[in-house]
Amino acid sequence: MKAVVFLAVLLTAAILIGRAYWRLHTHPTDRLSVEFEEILAYLKGQPQGVVWCLPPQWYDAVAYKTGYPVLYGGHGFGFKLLEPLFPRVMLSIRDILTRYNVRYLIAQDEYLPDKFLADLDAPIEKKFDTYRLFIWPGT
Repeated sequence: MKAVVFLAVLLTAAILIGRAYWRLHTHPTDRLSVEFEEILAYLKGQPQGVVWCLPPQWYDAVAYKTGYPVLYGGHGFGFKLLEPLFPRVMLSIRDILTRYNVRYLIAQDEYLPDKFLADLDAPIEKKFDTYRLFIWPGT
């Protein structure tokens, strides 16, 4: 009986792993785009600094692929600390850069309104297809 249960668990695990592998290789939206990978490769060649991501779903990938600190982290009981930034930005860009020592902002073109872009005033801006990397070297 134990052998049958073990085989059933093993078969279920194999099926789930196979489905995940198949999905990863057949659904391009589950992977990072080539352009986003280019941003991460470029970023890894820069001095380490806090990265702000807009939209925020990129934080895990950025932290994992670069090892850089990210401007996010509401795990556990820290979600209250995100109130000035999530679900909407309630501080000025300058306040965010100063308070959190942000050095980089990765953003998608359509995500940022014109007023937000005008307030950024980043000395360095790199474009990667539909993504932008804003850099403040002095922070």
